[in-house]
Amino acid sequence: MQETPNGKIHKLEVTGDTLTSRGGLAFFVKYVQAIGIVGLLLHKFAGIKKSIKGVSVQNLFLQVLYFFFDGTSRHLSYFDELAREEGYRAVVEMPERQMASSHAMKRFFRAFSILHAGAFRWALQELFLWRLRQEKLRVVVLTLDTMVMNNDDALQREGCDPTYKKVKGFQPLQLIWEGKIVDAIFRRGKRHSNYGHDVEKMVRGIVTLIRTRYDASVSIILRLDAGFFDEENFALCDDLGIGFLERSTTRSSRRSWPFRRESGRNMTTDTKSGVMRNSPTSVTSGVELTEPCTRVRNTKTSNDCWNLRGRTTSS
Repeated sequence: MQETPNGKIHKLEVTGDTLTSRGGLAFFVKYVQAIGIVGLLLHKFAGIKKSIKGVSVQNLFLQVLYFFFDGTSRHLSYFDELAREEGYRAVVEMPERQMASSHAMKRFFRAFSILHAGAFRWALQELFLWRLRQEKLRVVVLTLDTMVMNNDDALQREGCDPTYKKVKGFQPLQLIWEGKIVDAIFRRGKRHSNYGHDVEKMVRGIVTLIRTRYDASVSIILRLDAGFFDEENFALCDDLGIGFLERSTTRSSRRSWPFRRESGRNMTTDTKSGVMRNSPTSVTSGVELTEPCTRVRNTKTSNDCWNLRGRTTSS
């Protein structure tokens, strides 16, 4: 097409180039290649496919990741449409012979069981360690939470239970860092947040991982909601030497907790410098997370239980 002085289109023509409406997927393809997640998965699942015929395990994992990220369809039959689309094959850089059909994907998914959950958790934790080494943080802030998965519309719902959100599904326990899931335990929908010993095992495991393979002196803060308001969890944080932020609604029937009043100010964390500072509405002072613990209780409408290692500093 020729350029005009005013930049307006003056002619439309047919092109022989391969076009696609999924151009943005190309950036995700390069991202997946850069972080090396497929190499981690192959380290644990290289032998999950019994035959070397057909699509390789590496390309099956890649196409599953691209399918999830694309989000155009949730049906496995959509893989048959993608296999015929030349533009999609060009974007994901996949040879035509290695494009998986819906039947190949069904066989691939059937090869997995709950016994493989530990391998997926290992891959998430390895990526987490890689990110920590890239960021070189002095403070690691983790969030412990659950996520309700709604399976009401599914035709096959084996293992689904009623959840507290009044839908039938599952409720996995997740450990989150910077918006990314770094560890997870898949659980039934009726398992509440603090069920069993899952919290203790997950927190103790991730803290040990950070201390042994990243930095033994880095400060760790665990954020919890009301579902984890338990004295055993607080004792666990004390035992591991990490900070915790627990928020729960105050009720008259709840006994007072033995927290020493230090300050009622709102605090924000600078994870790069490792300094805990007040919000702009309060006095400019902070807490540097380097020394033994103090606890803070906010006596307003909610209990903010701060177990922050540090000393008061001025700025």
